[in-house]
Amino acid sequence: MQKTHVVFGQSIQAAMQLLALPDPVVALADDLSSGPLGDMLSQETGEDRVQWWTQVLAPPDPRYLERLKRSWHQFRTWLQSRSADDAVVIWAAENPAEMTGYLGVIAYLPATAPVSVINVNQAYARVYNTADVQYFIKYTGEIVLDKLAALQDHAIPLSQSARADAIARWHRLVDSRGYLRHITNGHVETVGVDYWDPFIIEQAHGLLRRQQPLSAVRLVGECLGRHPQIMNDALIFWRIRCLIESGTFTVNGSLDSMRNCSIWLPSESL
Repeated sequence: MQKTHVVFGQSIQAAMQLLALPDPVVALADDLSSGPLGDMLSQETGEDRVQWWTQVLAPPDPRYLERLKRSWHQFRTWLQSRSADDAVVIWAAENPAEMTGYLGVIAYLPATAPVSVINVNQAYARVYNTADVQYFIKYTGEIVLDKLAALQDHAIPLSQSARADAIARWHRLVDSRGYLRHITNGHVETVGVDYWDPFIIEQAHGLLRRQQPLSAVRLVGECLGRHPQIMNDALIFWRIRCLIESGTFTVNGSLDSMRNCSIWLPSESL
């Protein structure tokens, strides 16, 4: 019986390769916190998600999109070709991308497959937190390599009830047909695509009181640093562009790059 480690995201994929684990590692590079969800075994799902990122990215990066296609193909091939009783260890931190990936994998594994889960936040806290210092992990990819290795000993077998709950949650996410996901009360849930907009506008208000005009890349960085959950910079800039289109922000420069455009808010809003 073979054991496979499953991770989500490009940064953690690279880190796991450097760990040189004795077992194979399968990674889905796609950020599942946004965009359409569907049958993980279907080629159409991967294609729909590449199309989603083509619309969101400014400008679309052909190399990134090609890597995304390859990642989906490799991930789908693994799901379809693995033996029904091969063990799986899923690494997932408590963020929308990794938790959505975790739910999706559980939903498409055979019922006979032994599954264990490394909750990265809990495992990291057990290993490294002290009475004086507590760490908050936003995503697995931020953990330095020498600290990541110790977490592999903290895989917990998934109970049948937890497995059934994960499958039900996955199907609710798919059935919602939503395009943005967020962690609410410890669970990943579908939210409206404008969910982040009030937070983005709040950060813009604070920065524009001190600095005008405001570079879009500065606002994106502020949102990344201040939001308690991990956010995707491309998605933030997409929402900024949507706010520009709605008239919430005024813009100068090119919308093809967050580094080449500056924004204002209407003076009465400051």
